[in-house]
Formats: sequence, structure tokens, C-alpha cells
Amino acid sequence: MSKVQDRHQFHKFEKPSMRTGIKLSKKDVGMVLTVLAFGCYVRLWNLSWPSAVVFEESSVGRFYSDYLTKTFSLDINPPLGKLLLVLGTCSSGFDGRFDFTNVGGSYASSDVPYVRLRMICATMGALAIPMAYLTLRLAGYTRAASVTAALMICYENSNIAISRFINLDSMLLCFTALTTMTWMRFEKLHNSPFTAQWWLNLIMTGLGLGLTISTKWAGIFTLGFISLRALTQIWVLIGNRQTSIISVAKHAFCRSVCLLLFPAVVYLSIFYVHVSLMTNTSTHARTLMSRPFQHNLFGGKFNGTYALVTNNTVVRLRHQATNGGFLHSHNHQYPTGSKQQQVTLYSHGDDNNLWYISKKVHQSSHTNLILPGDIVRFRHLMTGKWLHSHDLRPPVSNGDHYNEASAYAAEDDWFNDWKVEVVDHEKSDPSSKTTLKALRTRIRLVHVGTKCSLMSKDMRLPKWGFGQQEVTCVKGKSKNTVWYIENSWPNLDTQDGNDVINYPAMSMSEKVQEVLAAMWSLYKGLKDSQPYLSTPISWITSSRGIPLYQTGGIQFYALGNPVVFYSTALAVVAIASGYGLRLLFEKRKIQSSLVTLPTHVDQTIGFFFYGWACHFLPYILVGKQLFLASYLIALYFGVLLATSLLEAGVFPLNLRKRVLAVILVNAVVYHSYRTFTPITYGTLWTHESCEASKWQKTWDYDCSM
Repeated sequence: MSKVQDRHQFHKFEKPSMRTGIKLSKKDVGMVLTVLAFGCYVRLWNLSWPSAVVFEESSVGRFYSDYLTKTFSLDINPPLGKLLLVLGTCSSGFDGRFDFTNVGGSYASSDVPYVRLRMICATMGALAIPMAYLTLRLAGYTRAASVTAALMICYENSNIAISRFINLDSMLLCFTALTTMTWMRFEKLHNSPFTAQWWLNLIMTGLGLGLTISTKWAGIFTLGFISLRALTQIWVLIGNRQTSIISVAKHAFCRSVCLLLFPAVVYLSIFYVHVSLMTNTSTHARTLMSRPFQHNLFGGKFNGTYALVTNNTVVRLRHQATNGGFLHSHNHQYPTGSKQQQVTLYSHGDDNNLWYISKKVHQSSHTNLILPGDIVRFRHLMTGKWLHSHDLRPPVSNGDHYNEASAYAAEDDWFNDWKVEVVDHEKSDPSSKTTLKALRTRIRLVHVGTKCSLMSKDMRLPKWGFGQQEVTCVKGKSKNTVWYIENSWPNLDTQDGNDVINYPAMSMSEKVQEVLAAMWSLYKGLKDSQPYLSTPISWITSSRGIPLYQTGGIQFYALGNPVVFYSTALAVVAIASGYGLRLLFEKRKIQSSLVTLPTHVDQTIGFFFYGWACHFLPYILVGKQLFLASYLIALYFGVLLATSLLEAGVFPLNLRKRVLAVILVNAVVYHSYRTFTPITYGTLWTHESCEASKWQKTWDYDCSM
């Protein structure tokens, strides 16, 4: 049988609309409302139980409260999800005063609108269900396959369990489903470019991408996926000789604006709102943000300082590259090395952060100012010891290029000498390049004896160093060797003519840039310390779930519906194998119906397969252990992929057989869902039923309760 004949066996069943997408009918509207009702019911049922802080609610709830109290906080996720929670509960009267950090803490005696918050998340999770139906219908699929996809998502237990609590994953799923649906419609309009419908769906896709990346950074996978699809379209247009270069350029420009620029504008706009709402200082601000940023927050104002740094002035030296704080010393010794007095960075105000700066005799003696190239010494105000370095290794940092930095009692030791190098200065004040000024001059302190530079990095000392940030002297120059004087307290006789200066006000764009940089630093510093993390490979078969909460003989446990997970895993393997066979057959010029699919399935199954791959494979490359919730987006595409194979299988059947096949599939999915409802909703079940439900030994929910 030829390839053309193979395709003809399906074409006799197909309508032209199936290859170009369909127009929705009243039946489709009815189906959308029906599956949405099912989805809302299974997610909203008994939503007030338990009336306690559950798992991820402790994190999301804390940031939600910070918005209400206008307290600055920093999360590894963008702010849109929390902002939607604030918007959805703005009329509740809750003032944000609640300790969300205590997992298991009771909501009962508080005015936290936790049911409404959960309802927002559950509803957004439910909205993905009709969008799955619409995505397949817009791709030309039968109602049978489209309903099956919707119900597989509807009755997926881990999706339900996670969506029912305050979290960001259900929001991410909702926006990803929206993006997928509008892009599918856009692809089906490829023969009607630049029409109103074409523009609407392209713009809506861009909006969906903006909302996705503004909810969780995992949304970048969706952005990359859609961008690759857009590039593929442009590549096809380039190869079509009937399409002019001007038309190709027009297509490329429109996609670039709508799919890259527009999402970026949405993303940055959300951060502008975020920064404008958080106006009060906090521990996060003091430890994670720069001093100029803190100065722009209420409670973090800097009172100003004398500009000129003169000989024998008391100064407070701040590290530029990290938020570790001030050069600090205290009357405690290193346990190794020289066993001299410790020198560290300390982020809080303390008299142990104060040092006298004095020029070495005969250095620029014509002036009392500190100038570039001067040799200076720093004497600790509280202990009287001198900032010192020598050719000994520090206690924590490894490598021969690191020297220990300490405080030493001997005054006449030339290893107390440091040379001032100007690295940068305030451009609006040119004199800050030729004269050392507080706030405005960035300096490097080069040790005269060993030629190393005083530095610090985000490395914490052990308990004997009180967890403060390590200070060393490193051979070489880097951003970690840059310092500036934040406070200068000159003698009374040198205060005349010495202006008092302050940090400048930061523009909104500068604040947003710093917040983004701080978020990235916070993300990079994350440790795999949670006890219920799992590897991406284990997600495919849901070999481990997430314990959410347990009390009084019941437990909430997010475990994937095994039928749904196994179906998607088999579909991924089948499609990957099918593509491999197709390439082999084409290479060997073998004609076979084995890899032939209905046209409308063949046109879209690759889209769903690459959607799954783009949302799963990056987690393997990252190499970190994560929670099962990170797989929900890839699982969504996996469900669409599995139902594509179902469509290919039942499509040639008559209506009666098609309906029976779909009923059978959905009955199995529903039975699996019902098996695990006790741990999905936190209801009682018998010990025997619990043990019987453990299809895999790795499922670690507790049956002894």
C-alpha cells in the first residue's frame, strides 16, 4: 500500500475542517461548560478542610501577607500569582497579620480568607480542563477525544490535590493552557495571515506567555517552546518560493513583537507593580538588597554622611558585590591559621563595624584627604587591633591564591599597610575619582606586603564565626574586591566645608533591575534540602508523591493518577518510536501504514510531543531534585499526546464503537481517581484499602494512621 493510499484510508473519514481547525458549535459550548463544572466540583469540594496551613501555603501565604503589609520580600518566583491572590481577596478585610510560616498552624482563630484563596487557585486549575478540550477541538479532533483529554486532566489526582491549596502551580497550568489553546488556533489560521482572527490569537498567545513567565520562572520553557514553533514557521515560509522576502520579514517581525517583546512588557509591568506596592523595609531588604535600594524603603532610610574622607576619620566600610554588609571584627580568634582576631562581614549596624582610617606617614602630606595611591591603615575602634594579612591560608576558602585577613595587635607591622586603588566613582562628581569620598568612590584595598586584595564572597563561617560572611585577601582583581565607605565621621576641625551627602533616589527601572538580579542570586543559592524532593525521571510514572499535610488519622498526599501517568508515559515512548520508525522507513524507502496517522493528528501530534519535551527535559539538564508539581505542565502536554493516539485509534471507527472506546478509557481513569480520593481530599479509609492502593513500593504515604 502506498503512502498516498495509506493517507486515503483516513481521508474518507475526514472533513476539510479537521485539517484546518473547526468552528465551535453549541454542542461544544455545552461540553465546555460540562467539563468545567466537573473540574470545579472535584477541586472545590470541601475546600475549607483542613483549616490549617498546608505545605506550599506557608511560602505563598507569607508573600501574600507581605503585600498586604507593604513589606518588602523576595521570592524565587515572579510576583503575578501572589498579586492575583491579593486582588481576589482585597475586599476580605484581612490585614496580613498572620504567621504563615508555621505549617499546621490553624486558620480557625484568624481572619485569613483561606477558603477564598484556595478557591482562586482551584478555579484556575479547573480552567485548564475546558481549555484542553478547546485546544483539541480547534485542532480538528473529535469531541470524543477532546472530552477524554479534559476528563483525564479533570480526574488527575496530583493536579487536584495541589490545585486545592494556595499555590502557584495551578495558575501556571492555567496560563500555559491558555497559551497553548490560542497558539493552536493561530497555527490553524496559517492560510489567513494578518486577518483580525490571526492577529487576535497571536496577541493572545503573547499575553499568555507574559502571564506564564510572570507566575513562575518555569514559564520560560513555554516561551522557548512557542518561540521554536514560530521559528519553524518562519523557516517553512523561507523555503516557500511563492512567499516573498518582504512577506517573510513581515511574518518574522509580527511574531517577534507579539511573542517576545509583548511578553517582556507584561513581565516587566508586573514587576513595576510589585516594586511599587512593597514600600516598607524588612529582613529580606537588609540582607538581600543593596543599601541604595534600602534607602528607598520606609524604615531603611540612610541619614547621610560627610562626603570627604580625611586622615584619622572613623569610617564604616561596606562590601559592594554582596549584601554581606560591613567590614567587621570582634574579640574572637580564628581556630586555625594565625589564630589572630577574626575579620568578617556583618550585615547589621554594630560598633564593631567601625574603623579608624589613617594615612601612613609622609603619604600625600600636603593634604589631610585620602587620595588614590595612598598607603593607609585601619585600626578597629572597639578592640584597637589593625586590619592585617599575611601568607597563611584562610579557614574556609581553599586555594593558594587566598590569604587570611585578620586583626593584629602589633602597630608597627608593615603587613598592616593597604594601598587605596580607585575602581569607580560617581560620574556626577568628578572629584570623587581623585579624592576618596564616602558613597561616591569605589575602591580596592591592595595589601602592600603580599599584593593581594581585600575581598569577600558569599561564603559563611562556621559556628565559631557566628555564621558571618568570610573576609579574605585574594591574589587578583574581581568584583568581589570592591568596597566603598558608607559612613565617614571626621574630627570636628575637619567638618567645615565637608558636605553631607546621601544615596540618590533610584528610578523604578533601577529598582526592578535590582530585584530581578537579587531573585536570580536567591535562586542560584537554593539547596536541595527538602525531604520530599524527587528526580525528574521518577515523575514519568509518579513513583513518588508529595506529603502535604496529616492530622488525626487522615492525610493529604499529592500522588499522580497512575492511569493518566502511565498513559502519557506510553504515549511519549510510542510517539518517539514512531518518529524513529518513520525516519528509518523514509531512509530505506519502505512504504508502510504502521506510521501513518490521520492528517489532523499528524499535523498536531508533533506539537504536543515537543511541548512535553520542552517542559520536561530542561529539568533533567538542570540536575536538581524538585517536587512532582514541576511535572504538571509536561503532564498536560502528555495528556494531549495520549489522546492524540486515542484519536488516531478510534477515528476510523463508527460512532457507536468510538463512544464505547472513550467510555471505557474514561471509566478506567475515573476508577483510578476514586481509588486515591482519601489521600487527595483527606478523608478516612481502612488500613486494608490503603495498603491495597500501594501499586508501587515507593509510594510512602502512611497506612498506619
